[in-house]
Amino acid sequence: MGQVMIIEDSQALRKIMEVLLHREEIDTESYADGYTALRALQTPDHPVPAVVLLDLSLPSARNLPAIDGYAFAKLLRSQPRFDAVVIIVLSGHDDVVTRVRARLAGARAYLSKPFKMQQLLALIRQYLALPTEAEEKTTANCLL
Repeated sequence: MGQVMIIEDSQALRKIMEVLLHREEIDTESYADGYTALRALQTPDHPVPAVVLLDLSLPSARNLPAIDGYAFAKLLRSQPRFDAVVIIVLSGHDDVVTRVRARLAGARAYLSKPFKMQQLLALIRQYLALPTEAEEKTTANCLL
């Protein structure tokens, strides 16, 4: 499955991120809530994603209490299988307390909404160790 797992309740933003990453030939899988994503990750044969794009404000799933992004990150970090997963938080809040809470929950990076898709792509490329657009152009020019 995906190298990048997207957990975002906004269907429009989820779709935009999926399209952007597919254009870059990056595999994705996406979920609208934390429960569905956790259930998928707990399937024995489910691959471990390299990067998780995680909204902090997530809805509840089917009469269950909501698992927000903080709880999802903490649950992920509590399982050694997911130690290498990079969590990038996406949030509409840009205050210091929210950023610190996200870091303490296990996030490695934080983007405030609205963010530029190029910022997101640069972070994902960095954590997947993919070449940047500038590096790709330089390599292409060197090959000519």
